[in-house]
Parts: sequence; C-alpha cells; structure tokens
Amino acid sequence: LGRYILVASVVLFVVTTAIGNSFNGLQSFNALTRYRGVQIYITAIVAICFFAALMPVPLVWEMADTMMFLAAVPNIVGLLILT
Repeated sequence: LGRYILVASVVLFVVTTAIGNSFNGLQSFNALTRYRGVQIYITAIVAICFFAALMPVPLVWEMADTMMFLAAVPNIVGLLILT
C-alpha cells in the first residue's frame, strides 16, 4: 500500500509542478509580449513535454541541469552587481 501512495504522490507532484511552471512561464511571456503569440507558447510547451517524455531520462536530466544553470546566471550577475 505504501508503495502505491508514494508513486501517486510523486506523479501528482510532477504533474502539478509542470502545470505550475508552465503557467508561470505563460504569465511572464504575456507580460513581455502583451498577449501576442500565446498560442505559439502553449504549442511549444505541449511539444516540449511530449518530446521530453520520449527522451532517455539521463538526457532530460542533463537538459534540465543546463536550463537551471542558464536561469541562475542572470541572478548571479545581479548579486555580483549588488555587492
């Protein structure tokens, strides 16, 4: 029973994280483009999720690590400027 609860918890966590991050990205995209190209963004997100599900897991992790690094670079630069 515990195994199934753990699997269900992980699945729900992953799905809600993907939905939440997609929504936050959409809101940022809307703020930058004034609601132009929303369909393109949504189509890109759906395609990325679909193709990521078909990729080998180590490749997906490497890509996620690379994206996290690229997202951290502007924050690090901002911290250096502030200090």
